[in-house]
Amino acid sequence: MKFVLLLLFEVVAIYAEPCPGGWTHHGTSCYSFVTSAKEHWVSASYFCSLHEATLVEVNSANESDFLRRQLSSLGVHADFWIGLTDDSLEGKWEWLPSGATPSYTEWAPGQPDNGHNEDCALMSRSKDYHWNDDQCDNNHHFICERESAGDQITIVG
Repeated sequence: MKFVLLLLFEVVAIYAEPCPGGWTHHGTSCYSFVTSAKEHWVSASYFCSLHEATLVEVNSANESDFLRRQLSSLGVHADFWIGLTDDSLEGKWEWLPSGATPSYTEWAPGQPDNGHNEDCALMSRSKDYHWNDDQCDNNHHFICERESAGDQITIVG
């Protein structure tokens, strides 16, 4: 006697968005332009960490141009912290928390100038969002960055 076994499988594809809701995708990263709060640099960094992110590390002209376009389109007209600091050693700028030395910079002319003990970097509205150093305990909006999930498709079946 022959038995024919027929198996049917239902295959379901689940598409995962590359970024959480409210975040903007560009390249391999997701960005949150935090305009709902102004924080000093350390608090801004901590806020980002709560969202599995860091203050943005700007690593190319392409990324910088993207950020400047986004900031201009927000209509907030304010400065935004980025993850660059020379707080550990004056003049030795590094991205935190990675500790990486920047391979790309976009300082405004005459910056960084360390005026009045300025050890944290921001994208300055008055300088067309080029970088400026500022006192870390000043309150500004900020940009968080996290790795994107990519365009993931999960097969369940």
